[in-house]
Amino acid sequence: MEVTQYVVTHKDCEHLKNKTYIGVGGNTLKGVSIYDNNGDNISNKNKNYCELTALYWIYKNDKTSDVVSFEHYRRMFYKGLKVNYLNNKDIEKIFKKGFDIILPKENTTDIFHKNNVYKLYSLNHYKEDLDLCREAISNLYPEYLSSFDSIIYGFRMTYFNMFIMSKEHLDNYAKWIFDVFDYVEKRIDISERTNYQKRVFGFLSERLFNVWFKHQKFKAKRMKVTFEGHHEIAWRSKEIFDFIKHGIIRK
Repeated sequence: MEVTQYVVTHKDCEHLKNKTYIGVGGNTLKGVSIYDNNGDNISNKNKNYCELTALYWIYKNDKTSDVVSFEHYRRMFYKGLKVNYLNNKDIEKIFKKGFDIILPKENTTDIFHKNNVYKLYSLNHYKEDLDLCREAISNLYPEYLSSFDSIIYGFRMTYFNMFIMSKEHLDNYAKWIFDVFDYVEKRIDISERTNYQKRVFGFLSERLFNVWFKHQKFKAKRMKVTFEGHHEIAWRSKEIFDFIKHGIIRK
């Protein structure tokens, strides 16, 4: 089993054994061996697509991996009471036990006001973008519509755009999400938005990954995630970090 652990970064980073750092946005970075502006790529869309430009690169250019991880420079899966990062043997053992995917622990969205995913997204971003995603799925992948409604109008989801799964499953997910976003991108105007709100497809994908995952009916192994040197709190209170950092306002 050929396992590649990709870590997406836009900053210089410490090189960890068994991790393959992939730099985004065309920057020259310390500790990075692969960049998203090589080969078949959408690196020029990084300001709008965030880590998805790295996902696209993996989708189009990795032809050898059987299993891939998709993690971030400040968010990685770990095991045990202390932060012990997963190695390839750990990942192989998990998949041999019959799991289809490794994900962060699921979180509830109703932290402050009992808002569902749709309402909470509307407080932070532009609800019209989620409406367009529903329209895209209805037209392109109608079999996913019930999963969309279940997730987006529900109260639980998995955050962070992180996973470990087979390259085959990644390719399936990437085709789906980029088809949906190609539809949406042609129908929205983000030119007057703040730089933060221009990261629209990164924000949307964090929600839509849950839709795709729910439709697959995969058996998931849930694991803890680090967050800038802290753990546990990451998967329990991610929205709190967003509220503190950006506020529940739409500029």
